[in-house]
Amino acid sequence: MMAAPVSHDLVTQVWQEMSVLSIDEVRVLIEQMQAEQPALMAYLLALEGYGLSREELEEIFHLGIVVWQMMKREHPRLMRVPLIQREQAEEENTNGNMSFSCSFFRLSFSTCQASEHAPEPTRV
Repeated sequence: MMAAPVSHDLVTQVWQEMSVLSIDEVRVLIEQMQAEQPALMAYLLALEGYGLSREELEEIFHLGIVVWQMMKREHPRLMRVPLIQREQAEEENTNGNMSFSCSFFRLSFSTCQASEHAPEPTRV
């Protein structure tokens, strides 16, 4: 099943909201992502082992949080990404088959199915 695209208005709204968050609000979002999507968070944190600069890591992490928020708002009952999918994405990165961001987006979009086992959505 193909997920519905995220609207341009939602992308703009989330991007603007994320640009003005306080450090405390960012910490809350990070804790929420860790609780709701631990495999995605682990994927983002594991990128430190790939020789990226600090700036690149921060940009990818920020983009990851933004994309997760967009997906969560567009699809409030996201499925949790299975650990095996995170491991497959890391393997693709290691083998040079896919870029970091493409692997992350594929993981994120793979969760766009309603699930009775998905955690209840939370908002900041």
